[in-house]
This record gives sequence, C-alpha cells and structure tokens, in this order.
Amino acid sequence: MKDKAIYLLLILFLSITTFFYLNKVFSFHFVDEDHNFALGKYLLQGEILYRDFFTNHQPMETIGSALIQKSTNPPNIAQLVKRHRQAIQIYMLIGYGILVFYFGKKVIPFIVIFELSRFYLLGNLFLSETLIIFPLLILEGLTVWSPKPSKLSHFLFGLSLIWSFFLLAPMWPLLIFITAVYLNKIKSTVKENIIFIVLGIILALISVMPFIDIEGYFRYAILSNLQYTVAATSYFGPW
Repeated sequence: MKDKAIYLLLILFLSITTFFYLNKVFSFHFVDEDHNFALGKYLLQGEILYRDFFTNHQPMETIGSALIQKSTNPPNIAQLVKRHRQAIQIYMLIGYGILVFYFGKKVIPFIVIFELSRFYLLGNLFLSETLIIFPLLILEGLTVWSPKPSKLSHFLFGLSLIWSFFLLAPMWPLLIFITAVYLNKIKSTVKENIIFIVLGIILALISVMPFIDIEGYFRYAILSNLQYTVAATSYFGPW
C-alpha cells in the first residue's frame, strides 16, 4: 500500500511538471536545436549524413528529429519547435517509466531532483545531451544495480551502448569504462549471454546505418573534431 502511494505521488508530480514544461515550449532558444532540425529535414529529403551534407555532430539526434518531423509534419517553424519540445517531454516520461519498472523506487529521488532542475540545465530542449540521459542511466543501472542480469538486461545493455555512442562523443571514455565493468560483472556467463548483447548492438546499428555514410562519419565526426574542435578547446588543458 505504501509503495502504491509513492508511485501515485510520483505520477501526480510528473503530471504537474509536464504541464509546466508544455507551457514553456517557447521559453528558450538554443542554436544546436536548429542544427538538428535542419539536418533532420535533409534526411527526409533522401540525403545521407556525412555524404550529402556536413556535420561534426553524432547522428542520433538528427535521425530523431527526422522521425519527429515525419510523424508530426509541422506546418511552420513555431510548430516545428513545439513538436520537438513536446517529444522531449514524452521521451522523459517514457524514460522515467522504464527506470521505475526496471530498477524500482530507488530511482525516484533522482527523478524528482532531475525533473525539478532540468529546465535550468536545458534538459527540456531537443539536444543530444538530453537524449543520452536514459540510455546512459540504463547502462549505469544495469552495471550497478541489476543483481541478476537477464537476457533482457543484456539486450538493453547492447542497445543502450550503441545509442549512447551515436549520441554524444565526449561520453565514449565513460562508455568504455562501463562496458569493461559490466563484462567483468557477467564474466562467468559471458559466453552464454554475449549473443543478447550483440543482438542489442545490431538493432541499434540498424537504426543508424541506413542514414549515414561510414567514410564521411570518420572524416567529419571523428577526424574533424580531433583536428579542429579539440584543438580549439586546448586552453582548457590537455584533458
């Protein structure tokens, strides 16, 4: 009974914050969103990322924008922005639901703190930094909290790993570390379960590969960033 009350309060809390966020869809403008909207439109015109147009960003946010534009067909720029901000809120609610379903009430403190603060962290905007939150949390939760990894958890790990990889390149060192810890955690059963991790990886790759040019990806998203972006921020220090 106590748990049911906690979950009902969580639903009420998220209903209130959702009302707030959906009434603030035009509250802030950020240039990286424009980048994602424009490239998503190019994808819908049959063009290929890193071949027909240049970007040094990862591809998943562009693919996500194309999906939103295809399914909602916004008639003007205002509606384009609105639909993406609405999609982010739906994405958040689905993500919270997955976290609670899979990891239980231990994630509720995070949900409350993050939901109250993410507006000030630009977490209501259609950005890769927003989209990576849930695949990254799933990876961390499976590594830290999941006491008995299952076939589903291995599949989710592979899926979330590749989606995180194609969302935000600065997370790659963390992804390598998480993968090493997870594989060490399941080392006694890795031979039997590696197939489920691979299946998750394959599904994630299928969702990305048709939209990108591999050679162009390495040239623009990796080599170009190493050559120009990293060099331009070198005043922060070697790390």
